[in-house]
Amino acid sequence: MKMNKIALTLLGAVLALPFAFAAPLPEKAELLAENKMLLQFVQLAERPCHFRTALCPERCGHARQVALFRVVANNKYTRFGRYGDEKALPGACVQVDARADVPGQDASVPALLQALRPGELLRVTQQHYYVTEGNGSFPVRPFTHVERVTEESLPLPPPVAPAPDAGVMPIAR
Repeated sequence: MKMNKIALTLLGAVLALPFAFAAPLPEKAELLAENKMLLQFVQLAERPCHFRTALCPERCGHARQVALFRVVANNKYTRFGRYGDEKALPGACVQVDARADVPGQDASVPALLQALRPGELLRVTQQHYYVTEGNGSFPVRPFTHVERVTEESLPLPPPVAPAPDAGVMPIAR
């Protein structure tokens, strides 16, 4: 009976870890670019699963919620090599996954994204990593620093392009 209590306590502690801490970046994560921006929150959008694998929709992980932002200003842009995201220009649209398990993203960011109202301003640092795990490689773009801005009199630039439709997935050519 005593062994079962210990095992259950350890299992509970292991299951609680993903909720307490952000998912760490894998060992093979190369920082490609960094944008420090002033962003205006547009909306939270649901991205549905498009049923493209045998795991869909129950176990695929394709459906997700994203937070859409419009860039007000890019305060600092750094590219650390040949590859990496371009500088985010004022008026452009930036999105971030609103899940809790984005590698390298602080665990408090999803709760902040859920609490935002359209039009609110944030000072954000978004880093672009190229991650290699097992047999696959993929980009990861976590918000590594997020701070609410209270200044009300910032001029907003006109949008460069309309915000992407949240339910439409781009078609590869």
